Amino acid sequence: EQLVDVLEKTGRPKHLVVVDSGSSKPWDVTRIAELTELAETSPTDGAANVPALMEATLEYFKVNEVGRGDVWICSDLQRNNWQLDSATWEAIRAGFQALPIPIRVRILAYDRLVENNLAVRVSAVRRTADNEGDALAIDIDVQSAGEAAGDGVSDPIPLEIVVDGARSVLPVSVGQSGFAVRSYEIPLPPGASQGWGKVELPHDANLRDNVFYFSYGQPVRPQAVVVSDDVSAARILSLAAAPPVHDAEFKSAEAIAVSSTEFPSVNLRTTGLVLWHGPLPRAGQSIRLQRFVEAGGQVLFLPFRRAVEPAVQFAGLGWSDYEQAAETQPWRCTRWRDQDGLLRFLESGEALPMGDLQVRARWNVNGSEQVLARLDDGVPFVTRNRLGRGDVFCLATSVDRAHSNLAQQGVVLFAVVQRLLDRGMQRLASSRMTHVGDELITTSPGWQRLDLTSHDRGISPGLQAGVFRVEDLVVARNRPASEDLRERIAATELTQRLRGLDVSLTHDSVQRSSSLVNEIWRLFAGLAILALLAEAVLCLPDASRKSRSIMVGS
Repeated sequence: EQLVDVLEKTGRPKHLVVVDSGSSKPWDVTRIAELTELAETSPTDGAANVPALMEATLEYFKVNEVGRGDVWICSDLQRNNWQLDSATWEAIRAGFQALPIPIRVRILAYDRLVENNLAVRVSAVRRTADNEGDALAIDIDVQSAGEAAGDGVSDPIPLEIVVDGARSVLPVSVGQSGFAVRSYEIPLPPGASQGWGKVELPHDANLRDNVFYFSYGQPVRPQAVVVSDDVSAARILSLAAAPPVHDAEFKSAEAIAVSSTEFPSVNLRTTGLVLWHGPLPRAGQSIRLQRFVEAGGQVLFLPFRRAVEPAVQFAGLGWSDYEQAAETQPWRCTRWRDQDGLLRFLESGEALPMGDLQVRARWNVNGSEQVLARLDDGVPFVTRNRLGRGDVFCLATSVDRAHSNLAQQGVVLFAVVQRLLDRGMQRLASSRMTHVGDELITTSPGWQRLDLTSHDRGISPGLQAGVFRVEDLVVARNRPASEDLRERIAATELTQRLRGLDVSLTHDSVQRSSSLVNEIWRLFAGLAILALLAEAVLCLPDASRKSRSIMVGS
């Protein structure tokens, strides 16, 4: 609404263009008032992807003959939205520099933390059973943002917990470090096979992080298949997939180790993950594994022998060019995607210790769609290709001591394998907890919304938190975990990433628009594009609510 007010005062731009983060497609706006009326500019529960928006903007300038252009970015500078470590930025910067028209980048920073705000998240849901019946044990975290807790502990706040319509209230007192409750037990009605619930805080400065949905179903024992002709490697991978568990509260996983010749006889119907250590599969093995992945299974390939066949590929991925590092200078992993996905932060909030890995031998990975991690010389280390409903991951090294310290370091290997196993077992579960941005809802034609609370009409369900039924699956979708991270990027980081471009940075507050008016007055001709990223700062009556990514031009 601030933006609409400013544009109406300065006069309608000659050319107004919007690109939203949901589709990254540009569209023209004929009336300024449309910015608050259209679904494309409504708040969502997903994370903004600034590089993707900038790529869409660059493409717009390339396709359309524009005499002059300005790119406006309004953001609270939340680090995860900017993805400054992404290699995409180099291509974006080079692309803008190569345009035949002058481009200016104007960044309006609304980077003050929202005051008096709490955020709730369910970090785990476990189904338990004893003589008294079935129950859910849930882990709940309440994060204090801004100045919500002051210097001490707040008065008790009613935390509402709803499971299948049954409500209960848990009073919590939140300090600066937040609040956490573990294994909070909620009895389930007899015969309940699947269902859903939510945890909700009272209204505060940001409504979109006050509720967190969860779902439950019948427990499924995690199962992984390890394919390797090397006994030592098979043992290491089996332990990573199914470590000994002595806590009766957690269901132990099972790892089935087979040789490559035994793979055709193994049962994949109850398997979530295949760890393939050795040459890539051929012919019948490849077809069988492909069907497994297309149905939602996960595969992690690790190389084995020095000699590989580059012509042999799986889902477009393959290995070539075996290399050895200097004896005293192993390769290190220096860049990886830590905000979400396979290599995301640990539940403790600490980064996955990828930098502790030492790679003494590697194979170049060919045909990757997405590089998740790179070594210090830029060579891909972890890659991912999508295949149907599943994923195919490749490592550039193996667990052999002569090749890396993956087995000795342990933490990275265990976290990666467990995350893949959890993701793969979701295809066999009757419930699933995922985040906004996951493709399940957007690619499934028969979805049905189950939560009865009011939600934003006209917005794609793929951009909303809530509970959905997809065939026989109950899916709880929430904002990504990265949206609760409070770290902001510094102005120097932005200017460095956009070096070579005409960039200016203006700091402003949500409550005033004088700086914005002054800047927009400078633009009276040509095309400008304003990116109102999905931050909790703009375009809404409640200024702290999340807004869709939007690019506006004059």
